[in-house]
Amino acid sequence: MTSSLLARIQLLKDTSNHISLSQLFAFVATCARLKNHILVICPSSHNVRQPPLLLPEDIAEILEGTCQMSNEEVQACWDGLKEEVWHMDEVMAGVFTDKQLQRTFKSHGGDLAPSHRSLWPPKKYCFNPECGYVKGKKGLKLQGAAEQHGVLYTKTGPLPILFVHITCHSCKTIYHPTFYVKQNPQDNSYYRYYYESPTLPQVIQLNEHRFADTELVRDWTNNMVLCHSSATNLANVQEMNGWPDFPQHWSILPNLKAEYILDGFKALALLEHHLRKGSQLVVLHDGLQRTRFDSAMQVFNDEIEQVGQPEAEHRCDTCVRIIPGTEGQANKEVFLVVCDGVTIGRPCCRVDKCPEPLLTSKARYCQQHISEESICSIRGCREDVERGFKTCLDPKHREAEERFREHGKSTRTLKERYEREVQEHVTENEAILPAGVTDTSSSIVNDAVNSSGSKEKKKDTVCYRDFGRKHSHNQQYIVAPCGMIISQCCFLHSEAFSLVAELGYHTFKGKRKPNHFCFDSNCILSKYIRTSAPDHIKEFYKDVGLPVDVFHFKSKHKQSDHYCGQHCNPYKFPELMTKDTNGKEKWAFNTSVCEQTNVWVNGFVPICREMGGLFYDFFLNVMVLKRNEFTKRRLENQGKNPRYWRYVNGHYY
Repeated sequence: MTSSLLARIQLLKDTSNHISLSQLFAFVATCARLKNHILVICPSSHNVRQPPLLLPEDIAEILEGTCQMSNEEVQACWDGLKEEVWHMDEVMAGVFTDKQLQRTFKSHGGDLAPSHRSLWPPKKYCFNPECGYVKGKKGLKLQGAAEQHGVLYTKTGPLPILFVHITCHSCKTIYHPTFYVKQNPQDNSYYRYYYESPTLPQVIQLNEHRFADTELVRDWTNNMVLCHSSATNLANVQEMNGWPDFPQHWSILPNLKAEYILDGFKALALLEHHLRKGSQLVVLHDGLQRTRFDSAMQVFNDEIEQVGQPEAEHRCDTCVRIIPGTEGQANKEVFLVVCDGVTIGRPCCRVDKCPEPLLTSKARYCQQHISEESICSIRGCREDVERGFKTCLDPKHREAEERFREHGKSTRTLKERYEREVQEHVTENEAILPAGVTDTSSSIVNDAVNSSGSKEKKKDTVCYRDFGRKHSHNQQYIVAPCGMIISQCCFLHSEAFSLVAELGYHTFKGKRKPNHFCFDSNCILSKYIRTSAPDHIKEFYKDVGLPVDVFHFKSKHKQSDHYCGQHCNPYKFPELMTKDTNGKEKWAFNTSVCEQTNVWVNGFVPICREMGGLFYDFFLNVMVLKRNEFTKRRLENQGKNPRYWRYVNGHYY
């Protein structure tokens, strides 16, 4: 530091006794970033190599706020430091931005400080109420820091970091940068207790040696929600960008894997969930990383199933129509929702109507039905399998298994394609299904394995088999006309009308019921509710309109179906119609919103297909939650006044 600068700083101290070193540092850093803004206000005759004598008033106001100075103090600092601000030397340039700062640390930090960031526990003292130091009020600082090499993923690339954990000498609680570990005396297991805070942590630990900035993990999640990016592709983007500034000698490689991204996704979603609830996230410290969050995810899924999504009681000016009352009557509020299913699924137990989870996503049966693995996979056969096969000794069954194994081979595929081209045109039922079989769903048709190439033999030797895994049938959604997803449910085996009715009942039980429940097959659903449904379903839907949405009524329902035309025609319900500015009638609600939502959901089909049941439900619950947040923000920007139903004096408002 030159003597002239020392003299100027001393002059500043004489001018004001309140200017601190931190204020001076903030002043120089802020002015350096505002240099072009200062210069553009100067007249064209001004020499750009020289700082102006006085700061513009608008720039001075910015500095007053950022540096917490008065206008006189700002001008005094400018008088004393304008030369340093204007002619920033290479020392200042080396620490001016995060990227420049990292290059400086890479050159001079060595192993002691490999980057400008390091991770330490946020607590300097033990706060365990059972700790002897805490009980004795000794006020001893945590000692004995243990450093480890790690990698911190940021938006600008990976950084080599040192992260530290400190163990309390009294109670043995271990304090890490994002959580602390202590033993639970009830089961003697060690648990991770994430620090409670009114805000999210700045970093999230992905695994033992890897961390990521919370904002980066949020970007990963947002890319999943809006762009349907898989964790693998997000990791590939990082690989494509590379890490040119990462030191080659570092013990932890900077490569980013899909499992690291998914661990960050789980941790962030759970931390946000507990932040909304005002509770603490606690997970097992021992065990495998891939199962660490399983119990917390199960609790999350259970809460969503029992309580619903945060937007379960949503209303706005788009999905609720207010019809003014006449002759002193109260206004009528019309609330409509639309229900539809999407063909997206995950592996599930092959036993019909079994809801139990699989042991792994590659298994065919759950723990309860694992004995089925030893039974021949041809339907109707209960003989034991031969070792190394999935069928019994029956030659036809064994041939069916061999054909199944060959199905994915290229020669087999080309042969079948050729045979299909030369076959005469026949219907699927005549060509594949034996007499008496009426279920022509794709799973049944595809499961027909024939032992011969001739059409006559195909009818006689068809074998229905269960060699492969079974996937859940569909994901059912209830959506408000504004696009807000009210609820979702995984239908394991079929889109049965009884399940649709139960989903509507479960979604709105104890909440404001919709006036109208749109469904593409409401003509059949309404018959079920009128005749065969349990009493609680009949009671729930007795005052709920059941129209078919406009798109399906026009394109999918026959005019000869008089019941549908009489009971489910949306035109039957005048409150669903309104008039435009020209006085012409139009639909008041977007009843095709589920079809639009289906497009979004279908983007997750390749991502979700191999997920286990627990993570599948968790992933889609988080996707819906995040999309609803985006939808709510968009409705706010459009002035649609998104809010929640309130129950006051026996009425919903």
